[in-house]
Amino acid sequence: MKSLATLAVILASTLVACGGPPRIPSATLYGESDYPGFGTNQKQVFERRNVESGQTREIYGVPANSHFVLTLFCSDSDDMELHVGIPEVGLVLTGDGCTTFYPGLHLVEAQNIRCTNPADEVHACQIAGVETW
Repeated sequence: MKSLATLAVILASTLVACGGPPRIPSATLYGESDYPGFGTNQKQVFERRNVESGQTREIYGVPANSHFVLTLFCSDSDDMELHVGIPEVGLVLTGDGCTTFYPGLHLVEAQNIRCTNPADEVHACQIAGVETW
């Protein structure tokens, strides 16, 4: 709990310095093991998909009565877009290489992770995380 309190103080200081909290309506960041509603069952999830030119492809959908914590996103193209949350509202990331989310990006049931490839050739999109129920 002490580390969570420290995280809260750092986050509050950062938010004041940056002019307020970020607007991410479809995902929530939590510290360490304070994920709400997590069950006792867990499994690691690794998904990789090739995405055709001009296409959007679902990489992972959070099952009913489950939670998912996204910890890693990788792409082999600067153009690849990662969409997290519900389709109309969510977080969008772009770029090649890998992005680590620490402690993780929390998604609940019915939310999904999609990759969009606006480039002229096939590119890969990969995610890793933990599903609990």
